[in-house]
Amino acid sequence: MKKLYFFFIFTLCFFSSFSQRIEMETAFENSRYHRVIILGNQILEEQQGDYDIFLLIGKAHNALNEFEEALPYLIKANEYAEIEWQYAAAYVEIMEAYYAIDNKEKAMRYYNKGIHVRGTKEVQRKFQKLSMLFGYNPMYNDWISVKTEHFSFHFEDILSIDDVDNYIEERIEAFLTINEFYEATLPKRIDFFVWKSKGVAQKKLKKFLGFTNPKYCISHNKMSQTLGHEIAHSISYWYYKNNTRNRFINEGIGVYFDLSGNNRMDAAKGVLQYKRRISVNPVDFDIETFWLNPDKYPESIMYPVAGAFVEYLIKFDKKKFLKLSKDQTFKNAESIYGRWQLERLILNFNKKLNS
Repeated sequence: MKKLYFFFIFTLCFFSSFSQRIEMETAFENSRYHRVIILGNQILEEQQGDYDIFLLIGKAHNALNEFEEALPYLIKANEYAEIEWQYAAAYVEIMEAYYAIDNKEKAMRYYNKGIHVRGTKEVQRKFQKLSMLFGYNPMYNDWISVKTEHFSFHFEDILSIDDVDNYIEERIEAFLTINEFYEATLPKRIDFFVWKSKGVAQKKLKKFLGFTNPKYCISHNKMSQTLGHEIAHSISYWYYKNNTRNRFINEGIGVYFDLSGNNRMDAAKGVLQYKRRISVNPVDFDIETFWLNPDKYPESIMYPVAGAFVEYLIKFDKKKFLKLSKDQTFKNAESIYGRWQLERLILNFNKKLNS
């Protein structure tokens, strides 16, 4: 009877743990990272952990920008790894976490480990992608780097810039100007890559220049990039790390802080007037449509309109706009401004835009 009792308890615990593991995997696949962490730690309280549990908890913390919290779990997963693909999956996550907290020496160490073991196709793709993004790929060996308090500048061809000191100083001033507005704390210096060869960059990075990955405070820039646009993306992102971004508002922030000195409303009206002239059936443009369907219009139209609208909201109420920066959805805007006031703001802006 006693043996039967212990067998029953063992079976119950086994199936309970198995059920939690399945729920963890499902939660991760559905981007419910907080749930993954809760379930994983519940399992660890009840039994000794293993590779899968530690890795999944670490990956969930990385996904939530909680890189410091991720590292103990990922290092533990590495200790439990037994075969090549397990080591590779742990290495790439550890590399990501160390890079994101600006410990590049350790990040590079795990990158070098990772490229010498065979991982799954998914892990190998992530290694390749991050090595290009982080500047670890051997093609960057001849680039020149310059460190300042807030930046690590990386130049493909430093001689192609007429006055490098001035180039750097202008972007330092841009950072200070933008962060005077946000007062954000970034987890690391901004890695600011400056490409001379746009074609090579597009081929290697699989993206058009310029762009920013604010999760890691990285910008890849063309030579003609405006001063503040990409810098603003990293600063505004880390104003609140658990942010929810909307492409219309997010790109509007980039345009508003590009420091080009352009009249934003005139620029927006100019592109829309041109669009109407060449359109067979010209129509008025509505901000709500831009906001809810940011991919409906090309960047040449959406960006200047977004920049003008962000300027309009900031001038109306800076504090409310800072709240909107955290969660840029239309639904949250209704909560911040009130539905009636938001409708009035959009109506008045639409009138100015379409006049």
